[in-house]
Amino acid sequence: MPFNVIVPSRIQLTSKWRHFVDLPDAVAMGVVLWDDIVIEDKLCYCYVCTEEEATYGQVIVNDGSKLAISDGFAGHTPNATICKTIDNQLFKKRLIELLVS
Repeated sequence: MPFNVIVPSRIQLTSKWRHFVDLPDAVAMGVVLWDDIVIEDKLCYCYVCTEEEATYGQVIVNDGSKLAISDGFAGHTPNATICKTIDNQLFKKRLIELLVS
């Protein structure tokens, strides 16, 4: 039976001027369930701001790129793997199968 799944979310605009729906929680759960949907990932050092009032609760991600103000991971060991690209079609197929089962 055909159906549409509507999920409230922000619609974002990529740097290539394409709209996309940002579903970080669904994608994170999808990666846990089906690790073969990951096409590209990267080791990063992440931390959560817990003292700075203006940024409290934000996750800061350092991907190790050398910038003018930093030098790689600045002595920190990577503690997270960030998924940069997933197989969207495979993810959607499996998600729909899971929802209708």
